[in-house]
Amino acid sequence: MADKFDEFLEEVEQDIRQERFQKIWNKHGKTIIAIVVAILALTAGLMVWNNHQYKQSIVFSEKLVGAQNLIAQNKIPEALGVLGSLSKESHTGYSVLAQFSRASILAKDGPQQSIKTAKEIYESISKDHGINKYLRDLATFFLVNLEVDQMTETPDEADIKKNLERLETLTDAENPWHTVAKELKGLLLYKQNKIAEASEIFITLVQDPKSPNELRMRAQLMSQVLSSQLSSQEAK
Repeated sequence: MADKFDEFLEEVEQDIRQERFQKIWNKHGKTIIAIVVAILALTAGLMVWNNHQYKQSIVFSEKLVGAQNLIAQNKIPEALGVLGSLSKESHTGYSVLAQFSRASILAKDGPQQSIKTAKEIYESISKDHGINKYLRDLATFFLVNLEVDQMTETPDEADIKKNLERLETLTDAENPWHTVAKELKGLLLYKQNKIAEASEIFITLVQDPKSPNELRMRAQLMSQVLSSQLSSQEAK
């Protein structure tokens, strides 16, 4: 008897559940269908988009490699054309690489207008907060490096100060570019005739285990030259 009563209760419970579901379906059925359709459409759309992005990445990669091949063949105008196009039409990663490559070519090209354009590209990258910070810092380093290369024997004090300010955050020990940035800082201080401060920086670079070997050798040479100049000043 108890078993039959339990079965009866289960049937009643199932009927209640079915009735509730029917009411919910009658009231929200169209909405539920719309949500399901939207989810399926979104999933399909993401799959199509991801596939499109993958294909685009292959195209951009091939263009970048093609530009490097043109550089190797000394077809500079053609390479600059490909890189200029790539820097505008591709997503951030390939665009930034194309901009760096283009600026590098222009910086070596010789004419002042080309060097000016290279500086503008580096400065644009350095100020674009949509780009990874370390890449922005690298662009800043290349910009200052070009500025130092272009300085005369008696550089403008304002230019030196501006470039020292640009290097401010790059010389932090946690920054991956801090050794090369310090080398530039030392050169700028030397151009300011701040021999003691410049000498201190180059000595620090010699002692820094993170300094690349070639940089350490340059720093060693500079520290010896500056030490000699300091001695001469003290003798006077």
